[in-house]
Amino acid sequence: MAETKHGNNPATWLFASAYAACCFLFWWLTSLLLRYVLNVEDVVEHRFLWYGVAALLLFLLGYVLPSPKFKRLRTNALRLDRCQDLSWFATIVIAAPALLLAGQFAFYRSGVNYGEGESIPFLYQVVLYAHLFFGLLFLGAADDAPENRWRIWVVALLTIAPRVLVSLHWGRFFSAQAIVPIIFIAIARGWVRVTAKRLFQFAVLALMVVFVPPLTRGDKLRGEDDSGKPALVSFLQAGTVLVYLQDYLDLPSPCPPLLVSLTAKVVPYSALGVCVTDVGDERNLPATLDLVITRELTNDRMRGAGGNYILELYLTGGVVAVVAGSVIFGFTCRRFIELIGHRSLYAGIWAECLSRALFAPRGTLGYVYERIPSLVLATLAVVAVSWAVAVLKRRTGVSMA
Repeated sequence: MAETKHGNNPATWLFASAYAACCFLFWWLTSLLLRYVLNVEDVVEHRFLWYGVAALLLFLLGYVLPSPKFKRLRTNALRLDRCQDLSWFATIVIAAPALLLAGQFAFYRSGVNYGEGESIPFLYQVVLYAHLFFGLLFLGAADDAPENRWRIWVVALLTIAPRVLVSLHWGRFFSAQAIVPIIFIAIARGWVRVTAKRLFQFAVLALMVVFVPPLTRGDKLRGEDDSGKPALVSFLQAGTVLVYLQDYLDLPSPCPPLLVSLTAKVVPYSALGVCVTDVGDERNLPATLDLVITRELTNDRMRGAGGNYILELYLTGGVVAVVAGSVIFGFTCRRFIELIGHRSLYAGIWAECLSRALFAPRGTLGYVYERIPSLVLATLAVVAVSWAVAVLKRRTGVSMA
């Protein structure tokens, strides 16, 4: 195993293709099926389908733009090794409670209809996201030596397993938050070769991530729904987010949605009482686009409506923001791909951003970038702790390896 050279990253065009596939899935597939297969009226006007095409082309324009060439800053190998060992230890230790809590939540959700009951408790989220953080930190900092390969496999499987358990009766993208970053790190670092067979396997895995959770959580795909429409048609229409761009160009929002979604993790909007909205019985929630649309459609946070980053950009700054924002979005994704192609303390962060970027067509841009500040600070804390552990180990002779 060897890290890829700059400019020779096999994940570069795989990610661009995956992003285009997600746009097709979330923006156009439903309309094509409704119009040309099921012969059912499509609520999305034709011109909005083309607006989606334009947004994808702008993203790809930003993706292919050259970036300034700076000398790559390399982290000291000893520091990387320390953080690798500490994150390995943390991933193994947290795996047991993560699996236990994930199994408990999956068992609870198996007896509750989707959209009803309780969400994931805060403590569960702390454990699961801490486990994800340490798992991705290890993979980003992992040594390419062949003798380290077994640890890479163990961490990958342990990081994915709890989130798959949760996704079986919960949000389908909960598992994708682990699966997608790990795949792109493995490809970018050269641990997994991209072949026709491998691409087919990735395609099957993607379909399973998208469609298996709705089946296991009880979504109805056969027969008719309560309104008398074919259940499959209702299921497909529920995933159509281009209709938001059509229906909510004048959506009232207390603050620019992009500003709120980008800063919701660092600015206490709820405590300040600014840029907030109410959804159902929940008060003073940050007024991100997905929550504002949920307020309009279901007024129930458990039945979140998703979003559309094109609309988010438009409501923030009009057509200019859509054009500039789409290009910048593509440009930053290309940089993230380049940054995960070598051993780094921050590769896991950029890989997580890439996983979130794939779902931006039905979400918000803030969702892509919102965790960067907190994850960078957490990584710096791990660096400090790993140094302290190394000093203690030298004095006591105790090892975590």
